[in-house]
Amino acid sequence: MMIDVRAWLCERGFEKFVDLFEENEIDGEVLLQLTNEDLRELGLALGPRKKMLTAILDESSSGLSRTTDTPGSQ
Repeated sequence: MMIDVRAWLCERGFEKFVDLFEENEIDGEVLLQLTNEDLRELGLALGPRKKMLTAILDESSSGLSRTTDTPGSQ
């Protein structure tokens, strides 16, 4: 399952970064690989950087179980 980055950002209160992420061609795969340094390079202040890193970590953890679920595997 590929992440819709625009929706992901908006659902987590990061809508002001949608254009920035689109300009930098950050897709769902890249999103899950972003580091503190990457976000700093994009110009995010410390507060939003920390919040986004936490959200990315949460997505990485929960996304793994969602992508490995198959119909009838419950």
